[in-house]
Amino acid sequence: MPAYQADSVKGYYAKYAASAGFPAQSGYNASNRAYPDVSALADSNAFCHNGICGGAGGTSAAAPTFGGFVSVLNAARAKAGKAHVGFLNPALYAAAAAHAEDMFEDVTEGSTKCNCVSCDTCDNGFMATPGFDLATGWGSPKWAGFVAHL
Repeated sequence: MPAYQADSVKGYYAKYAASAGFPAQSGYNASNRAYPDVSALADSNAFCHNGICGGAGGTSAAAPTFGGFVSVLNAARAKAGKAHVGFLNPALYAAAAAHAEDMFEDVTEGSTKCNCVSCDTCDNGFMATPGFDLATGWGSPKWAGFVAHL
């Protein structure tokens, strides 16, 4: 697990691993890189490509949404005479550990449990909780907090 996220992830495990519905440790590797780092709108996002319009959801929608957010952050930093953030995660985790309420809308409901009709193994998953969690990361970004703390 990368050092920049170790305290956050280990804190989540320590607090919630014994909770009902938490995945068995045999189902994941607690020493690997944990994800997600953040959350973004990811349900029925509209898109158009080569003249064809439709909707996308999940990581396919959230990743480019957050990527655009970081691009605008870099533009704001450049305008202020600051360097681009570069590899974001070490700075993100350090700033979030000290300023999470300023930087994120904390998502405290939901889980990674299956929620579709066709799934038959819906009895465990990582729960969204106050603070950093393995369902929503730090939460959804707040522009003013990112500009102030990154």
